[in-house]
Amino acid sequence: MRGVSVTDYYVDAGSGDDANTGLIGDPWATLGKMTSEVVAATIVNGDIVYVKGGTAYTETMNTGSWPFTTTPGESIQIIGYTTTISDGGMFTIDGESTRTNGLITLVNDRRIIFRNMRVTGHTGTGCSYGQADALVFHNCRFDNNGSHGALNDDYCHYFNCQSDGNSGDGFNTGFGTTFTGVLSFGNTSEQITMTSGRVLFAELYGLGGTTNRAISMTGTGSNENSIMHVIADGENSASKTGFYIGNTTRFACPVWNCSLYDFVEGIDFNSSCKQEGIVRYCHFHSNSTADITNATGDLFSASGAPLFTDEANSDYSLGASSPLIDAGFDAGALDGGTSYMDIGGKQKEAAAGGAIVNQGVQAIESGIMA
Repeated sequence: MRGVSVTDYYVDAGSGDDANTGLIGDPWATLGKMTSEVVAATIVNGDIVYVKGGTAYTETMNTGSWPFTTTPGESIQIIGYTTTISDGGMFTIDGESTRTNGLITLVNDRRIIFRNMRVTGHTGTGCSYGQADALVFHNCRFDNNGSHGALNDDYCHYFNCQSDGNSGDGFNTGFGTTFTGVLSFGNTSEQITMTSGRVLFAELYGLGGTTNRAISMTGTGSNENSIMHVIADGENSASKTGFYIGNTTRFACPVWNCSLYDFVEGIDFNSSCKQEGIVRYCHFHSNSTADITNATGDLFSASGAPLFTDEANSDYSLGASSPLIDAGFDAGALDGGTSYMDIGGKQKEAAAGGAIVNQGVQAIESGIMA
């Protein structure tokens, strides 16, 4: 929790001045000035920096010299806004197709929280935190960068984030990363590449090259994994696999309540995996070679066309007649009751006799997929 001594600071590229104090009504103009004040210990762990959107920040923010912290709750928070500090508006770091990265650091244990931020138009990776652990990104977008959208090391968290149109992976992460409510599409390489971790409630489509995947879990390590409530659309492109899980030191990876269709191969648990995959209550449709390779367990699967609301316009919410409604696995099914969990990333509430109400990822927390 924030203590009574912490301070709020402000950055406004449109009306600020780096000669100002950075306090309310007297904002700085640049992210570089904010960074220098962190290094000088004016801004300390627990403080919040509010960054106003509207005018793009045409600079790279380097947090490599920021102080270490390994204590949860003592992160520096960087929060975008448009008019009022709680309106959820994004600020933008724009590379203008000339700068390499929007954000960069090479040091561990920063524990920075980024909220309401867009990183776009860089010649390299939009967010390049290749050795940074325990970062949190909430309602952020990484788009149209020359390499990956976002690159980070271990134990990071992405909540309600989007990565699209990048010339590499949408997200490229290390051990123990958690994705909740993410949207990744139209990236040239994988939509999500990770050493290990969890993907919960996601939509992945618009795959790039012919051999790329919606999710690729590869590498070494022993973290537990899970993929749940994911829509993955292969869009009938040759040689593509939906989920690829393959290495020798991985715990079993349960895949529950997912829909994979129009791939060559839906899920490939590579034969080198330490344990074979466990697939339950998933939906497969029109995968030309195989739905699942090297998986064990109960394969309770829905079938048939998924019948999304408007797939042609990337609306993957479930239409009223979708076979994915109430077809998922949840606690009700465990105790012999009726399952009301849907397959896929956006949930509907469809109890007996009740109206179908879109809940989706916003049932967890409203954000970019709401």
